[in-house]
Amino acid sequence: MSSSISPLPLFEAMFAGLSLPAMIVAENSKVVATNEGAAALFVMPVEELIGQRWAGLDANSTLIRWKGYWRRMGEGEKLTYVTDIETSRQYMRPITVEARRVTGDYALITLADRIEPDITDNEIVMLAKELRVGRWSYNRVDGHLEISSVCRELIGIPDGPVSKLEIGQLISAKMAETDFVKMANAATKLLAAPGEASLDFVIESTERTSLLNFVCHSIGNELHVTHLYGIVRRRTRSDGPGSDELDKYAQLAAFSVDQADDIILWTQPDDSVVYANIAASRQLGYGHLELQEVGFSALVAERDQASTDDSWRELRQHKNLRREYYLRAKDGSVCCVEASVNYVRLGEEEFACIIGHDATSDKLAAERNRLMEFSLERADGFIVWVRNNGDVHSVNNNYLEHTGFTPRQVEDMQIGQVCLDANVLDESTWDQLRTGQSVAMETKIHTASGGQVPVRAKMNYFHHDGEELCCLYFTDISTERDREQQLHLAQTALNKTAECVLWLDDTYRIKYANETLRQFLPSEMNRYLIGRDVLSILPGLDRSKIEAGEKQEFSLTDKAGDVHQMQLGSSLLNHNENRYYVLSAKDLTAGQQERDELESAFTEVEVMRDRLRDENVSLREDNDTKYNVNNIITVSRKYQKILTQVGQVADVDTTVLITGETGTGKELLARAVHQLSAREDFPLIKVNCAALPESLIESELFGHEKGAFTGAINRKKGRFEMADRGTIFLDEIGELPLDLQAKLLRVLQEDEFERLGGETTIKVDVRMIAATNRDLEDMVRKGKFREDLYYRLNVFPIHNLPLRDRPEDIPVLIEYFTKKYAKRQGKKISKISSADIKRISTYPFPGNIRELENIIERSVVLCQSDTLSIDFVRSSQSVTAGGEAFLSFEEMQRRHILDALRMTRGRMTGPTGAGILLEMNDRTLVSKIRKLGIEKHEYLL
Repeated sequence: MSSSISPLPLFEAMFAGLSLPAMIVAENSKVVATNEGAAALFVMPVEELIGQRWAGLDANSTLIRWKGYWRRMGEGEKLTYVTDIETSRQYMRPITVEARRVTGDYALITLADRIEPDITDNEIVMLAKELRVGRWSYNRVDGHLEISSVCRELIGIPDGPVSKLEIGQLISAKMAETDFVKMANAATKLLAAPGEASLDFVIESTERTSLLNFVCHSIGNELHVTHLYGIVRRRTRSDGPGSDELDKYAQLAAFSVDQADDIILWTQPDDSVVYANIAASRQLGYGHLELQEVGFSALVAERDQASTDDSWRELRQHKNLRREYYLRAKDGSVCCVEASVNYVRLGEEEFACIIGHDATSDKLAAERNRLMEFSLERADGFIVWVRNNGDVHSVNNNYLEHTGFTPRQVEDMQIGQVCLDANVLDESTWDQLRTGQSVAMETKIHTASGGQVPVRAKMNYFHHDGEELCCLYFTDISTERDREQQLHLAQTALNKTAECVLWLDDTYRIKYANETLRQFLPSEMNRYLIGRDVLSILPGLDRSKIEAGEKQEFSLTDKAGDVHQMQLGSSLLNHNENRYYVLSAKDLTAGQQERDELESAFTEVEVMRDRLRDENVSLREDNDTKYNVNNIITVSRKYQKILTQVGQVADVDTTVLITGETGTGKELLARAVHQLSAREDFPLIKVNCAALPESLIESELFGHEKGAFTGAINRKKGRFEMADRGTIFLDEIGELPLDLQAKLLRVLQEDEFERLGGETTIKVDVRMIAATNRDLEDMVRKGKFREDLYYRLNVFPIHNLPLRDRPEDIPVLIEYFTKKYAKRQGKKISKISSADIKRISTYPFPGNIRELENIIERSVVLCQSDTLSIDFVRSSQSVTAGGEAFLSFEEMQRRHILDALRMTRGRMTGPTGAGILLEMNDRTLVSKIRKLGIEKHEYLL
């Protein structure tokens, strides 16, 4: 108690007898004396308070009002009222004021603080300790914070002074972030306006995890909150109205947890599951005891111990985590659980409370949406979403890629910039779309380069987030139009073809008929043609031959009553798991007329050709042109006959038999026949019958099935099958075994065979050329060659001349082989010894051209200069008799007939013809001339 600058001892006596804060105020409202209690309320020193105006009348006090109060106090009235005074910290303190006049010039004012004083009674402190209730208070006006020892112990605040910031840091480190945010929000609300709050939160200390209850009250004046106070206590079974009621609440809480739809699991760091509610057991298929035995890590798919340790470390740090688990049920199925994981510590034990829900369906839905979005972005069509005002909402990537627009350009586009038809989405179309109907049309869309793409548009209505949208799905039909044009051209070609074309389904009902066929049929039959049985239109057909793909002939009467003989071919077509028969019928009647006309024309051409040939005999005899047909080198006039035969037979499919000595070049003639024929683009398959063992010839020619004989591990095509549509050359056919000759004869006659060990008949289109150096007629007489096969092979015989019968070709061949082997051996040979050529030209060459080629190749190897010396030793054997070459019987016949024709000046028949000289029937003579290949230029000189 002090009295600062009080001039009157009376004031000191007044202050000495007062326990309340008090002050002396003069008539002019100035404070002239005060005690320490009043200075404490104003939160300022006594020296600063004395001399200030008394402003504690009320919110609207003025000096005039004070004078009114002063007058009332002079009349003996004691004034008592409630007001607020401003402290030096600019807070308003609520007080109760009592004022009365003590002298004529001064008034005594006593003040009572309306903020509740601190609870300091020992009884209250003892009660708080016994009940383990911590108390705290915060005087916002003074900034004073008081925390009881029990409160410090519960929250974990150390003894001694501690600031509000330090308390906030300590608490945030000991509780979950969500709890701290909840507490901060409650404190903010209480500081804003008087009120109360009660909330629970978990505090984690080094010893245990505690569930604490926080109760807070705030009081204040009309301007702001001045004081906060409350208690903190641990939640125990002794809390609440009574233990019986708590048991009831505990049972209700346990029932709620057990029956909750969410999955709830309590686990510990040792991987044990200490609790699982009914939803968890039902989802995972385990009982409570089974879960304790299984352990939590066994429930989590693809989990290892390292990740478990990391999870607990992270949980201890953050107290609350969001996790996504893939839990494996007892039956092996896996579900996705999105969970909140909370850390709890009771004494020395740690627990993780996992509360989650089955998000498998959500995941599937999200995945499905992602796949749908992926599909839309990569759809073949162009997708454009348009608002009802015509603005483009969005497009898919395919639209951007095919039109060349950028996403930025699309943002500012209207439907008229997308489609050529700007009215594609007019109001009537929107009305139709709103009814749920789809709208389809064909139009064109613009590209960024200024081009246009024809499309088919399909439009659908969609209402999303209060906005009307139209989904336009564009399909590029430019390729489709090309295909339609091709189909139109194909159909036009089918309708214009000269053949009748029919398509049948597998029940032999007509699916298509071209215009050529329809022109034959009556009008009433054409009207109901599609879908009818083909036999009702063409009763002469054989279904079995259609199915087998065989050709057949039938008669067809046209509208005029004329009968046409038709030839039908058929083939099977499989399309889209359906079978169709494609029939093509050719009018043989018209074809026969054409053939007659062609035959007449051909006869005329033959006559003219013979005339031209007779007129140009002399020219051909003077022609020394070197022939080179497929490496056949010759200048011999005799050999021209053979080349002429090759040209004659090449264009037809007649079987050719080439005879001649070894080394005369029979294979070259066979190759020439093939290359000059229409089969040139297809293979020439060669088979040397003498080079194959008898056991393998049949397999080589006709092929074999898997398992047909030991070692046949796979199916193999034969040479005949490989030569289909081409030519097969059987060299040394005289070496073919008798048992295979019959099978070969069947191929020649019927164009079909079976593989060795097979049952399926294979049809082929093969031209045969055979060659031999043996006398097949003599082999037929001796029974070593089938007579029927011989006559089937000997349709068009070509006898290849030996080299001794064409000596004029020897120099030409020497020159050709010299260049060939000099080039191959990298030598330059520009000259050949003429003496050697003359010497070798008289050699009969029993090995024919092959022997000559070997001689020249050996000479080129030995040659060391640019002049070739032919290394040649004449054989001691001779094929001559009497100094002349020994002629074959056929050659002798040929020469004799030529002599007779020359004597008769080319006349064959009649009393002055060659037949009389030869004593030979005219037909026999003509046949011999053809067989021996005698040409007119050989006897018409």
